[in-house]
Amino acid sequence: MAVPLTLGVISLTGWVLSGVAMQPIRNAYAQLQRFAADASHELRAPLAIILSNAQVGLISPVDAGKPKHIRLEKIAETAKSMSSLVTDLLFLARQAGRLDSNSIQSVNLNDLLKETIASPAVQSTAHHLTLHLELPDERTLIQGNPDLLRQAITNLLTNACKYTLAQGVVWLRLISHYHCILIQVEDTGIGIPELALPHIFERFYRFDEERTQEKGSSGLGLAIAQQIVEAHSGRLTVISQVGKGSLFQIELPLG
Repeated sequence: MAVPLTLGVISLTGWVLSGVAMQPIRNAYAQLQRFAADASHELRAPLAIILSNAQVGLISPVDAGKPKHIRLEKIAETAKSMSSLVTDLLFLARQAGRLDSNSIQSVNLNDLLKETIASPAVQSTAHHLTLHLELPDERTLIQGNPDLLRQAITNLLTNACKYTLAQGVVWLRLISHYHCILIQVEDTGIGIPELALPHIFERFYRFDEERTQEKGSSGLGLAIAQQIVEAHSGRLTVISQVGKGSLFQIELPLG
């Protein structure tokens, strides 16, 4: 009888000690999240001032191509890029973890996909491409946060458009099964190298550094999409072949 009791005491002690040992790690992670959110928030104001001043300077009567005009354009472009990065960092810090129950509502995915593919954010990156939307005849409803789901789908669509050459095609599909819903974004783009696939959802990961910088990407869009999908108890996956294109798939549970 003494042996089981001793083992029980040891197990309980180990459980308590492990919890105590983990607490500093939890505190450090929470502090890191707060720092990221605070730093991102504080950076937005000066960036907005820089951008607005550069844009005012561009409105002034300065001949295009002159050194001053070129410098102002570069300042405005850099400020926009940094502002986008700060916004993404702030989003990641604020949206870590599960969904706020107050933000969950019934979402008509048919309507959501129609709105998303027609949005300026998507259309501005797809002017040289053909976009196809494939929806089921029946209305597809799910419980979730419509704004976050729209953001995830937008990120996947703009990513597909950025890495698809002119005259290419991007598909957005909604497929309903009895146990889950699939949202697919497929493109005829440049594809992703096999060695890069395991890292594609990592923050700041870029498999094509030169092209990513050229397109003005922060390297956070896919990480944000994955975080949103996982917050909805879903899964985001990708299959790709270099020179053929990529297929990103969101799988969301029903019920």
